[in-house]
Amino acid sequence: MSNENEPVVLNLEDYKLDHCNICGNPKSEFYAFFAETPNRCKKCLSLERHRIFKWAYDWHIHREFALEGKEILSCTPGDAELQYLLRRAKVLKTFDIRPVSWFDMQMDICDMRQIPDASFDCFFAISILTHTKDDIKAIDEIHRVLRPGGRFFTQATNAVNGRTTPFEDLHKHYTKEEYQKYGVGTFRIYGDVDLIKLIGGKFVVKTFHGFDPITGSTDFIGCGIKE
Repeated sequence: MSNENEPVVLNLEDYKLDHCNICGNPKSEFYAFFAETPNRCKKCLSLERHRIFKWAYDWHIHREFALEGKEILSCTPGDAELQYLLRRAKVLKTFDIRPVSWFDMQMDICDMRQIPDASFDCFFAISILTHTKDDIKAIDEIHRVLRPGGRFFTQATNAVNGRTTPFEDLHKHYTKEEYQKYGVGTFRIYGDVDLIKLIGGKFVVKTFHGFDPITGSTDFIGCGIKE
């Protein structure tokens, strides 16, 4: 008989699947991308962060805020977001601070003056703030462009119950030239304590925990609600 005071140990292996929870591609069709083990789907090009969001969305988020039919502004979305996660939006506008041909606009998340106040229902920025030099300005701008009741979703590979620390290699994901010209780099690893505080400076904050069924990675999706 187990002791009721013993801590519950979650075995993540029990939750792993043999296929992508976004596109259904088998686990055998994954390859390593900035990782030691296969983590990227060959079909939808999803990474851990996308499958974590999909898990949280399917189990929790969609019950209170379905993305379908919403007007969404998304910063630097990947193929998994464009072709799968956000494809049923009523309006989807995309941008990057760099001149990327397949996005709608070239724009700085810290200075979105091209966008009028209260223009969108949702702002989607998965793994973006960690590469944003001035994340406080970014939060201010995201708040400005959202309508009352709008949602801001982010994920940042957070340190659980931790504090934010600088990332050791500023140029791991972006080149020195991109940093010098556009100010992008890998600036920090967020602690969830600090990320919640950052979002809470402008928004009512909710968190949704998600799970990647391929790698077993877990994280939370930070959700800011504009009052």
